[in-house]
Amino acid sequence: MRPLLQTFSDMNRLLAFVASFILLVPASAQDDCFNPDLSNDGIVGSADLLLLLSYYDLAWPLDTSFSCESSLEHQGYDYDVVQIGDQCWFADNLRTAVYGNGDTIPSLLSNTPWFTTLEGATAVYGDGSFFNTACTYYSTAGSWVCDEAQSLVVFGRLYNWYAVNDARGLCPTGWHVPTDEEWTDLEFYLMTNGFSLTAGSALKTTNGWDDDGNGTDDFGFSGQPIGHRDQYAGNFTGAERYGYWWSSSPNGDQAWYRRLSYDNSDILRSDEYLRSGQSVRCIKDQ
Repeated sequence: MRPLLQTFSDMNRLLAFVASFILLVPASAQDDCFNPDLSNDGIVGSADLLLLLSYYDLAWPLDTSFSCESSLEHQGYDYDVVQIGDQCWFADNLRTAVYGNGDTIPSLLSNTPWFTTLEGATAVYGDGSFFNTACTYYSTAGSWVCDEAQSLVVFGRLYNWYAVNDARGLCPTGWHVPTDEEWTDLEFYLMTNGFSLTAGSALKTTNGWDDDGNGTDDFGFSGQPIGHRDQYAGNFTGAERYGYWWSSSPNGDQAWYRRLSYDNSDILRSDEYLRSGQSVRCIKDQ
């Protein structure tokens, strides 16, 4: 199949035809360098449009549909992918411990280094010396909170925003951490497709949330209550109650994020300080 616009002259030809078609200029009045009357019937019309599209192996109406791959591998981990509207999202939280170029992201930071660092860092909920605190913070916490290996595989890593904003990148080639606007686009799609009051529930998993706060996971997003690592003392908090996901968009000395909660059906949009440890989802470049 030919690329749609293989050369600059191809682009000129297409633009000249579109202009001729819209303005309905008689074929006899066209520049000799390009006669849009491709069917040679004396007029510029739909027959000529179909012929031009066939030249580029296209048909009318144009097929603007697309589909996401069902899964992909990145830095040694497999990820499910879900299509929601015209966006392709990871259906799992990111788990990579390295940037796109292979450089290691600092991890296993104790409390003070975590809330004072100005560089990228990552953590697994409850890892290192914080094991007991993470396991006992909520009495309802399941065994996954106390099992670092299981927490990593199932619920992914937490990243501060310095890691999100690092030029080396967290997501695979062709993917990126979603902007605040892309999160808003997702919310708008949910609200205009029957979930105006339950957009958060539509993204939450159907199990694992405290106090009967499970969602319906209508789109396969599988938003999980992994909690976060706070920016004030480096504590792990919120397991089974909240899920936090960064955007790549700064807001002054903070950055925008989204939160799902066990006790409501909405999606919270707010900003947080850059040292907060939150989950990351990747979205495909458009």
